[in-house]
Amino acid sequence: MLLQERSGKCKDCAGVYVGQTRMKEHVKATLDNNSLLAKHHMLNGHQIDLENVEIVDRSSVWKQRLILEAWHSM
Repeated sequence: MLLQERSGKCKDCAGVYVGQTRMKEHVKATLDNNSLLAKHHMLNGHQIDLENVEIVDRSSVWKQRLILEAWHSM
């Protein structure tokens, strides 16, 4: 299965969230208190732009996706 690295930007600052998820999982992450996306929203009151999420990479290999996620999060 091919999963994609997606990038969502904060509407209120230069913050960027990168994760290997499907779009519906990005939306769920805004409600999950353990996700960095939700923490950024709760701590700063910022809104995440989920309508303009970009695909930044793709891979069908799980370990490669982990490396890509770390790479794009730097």
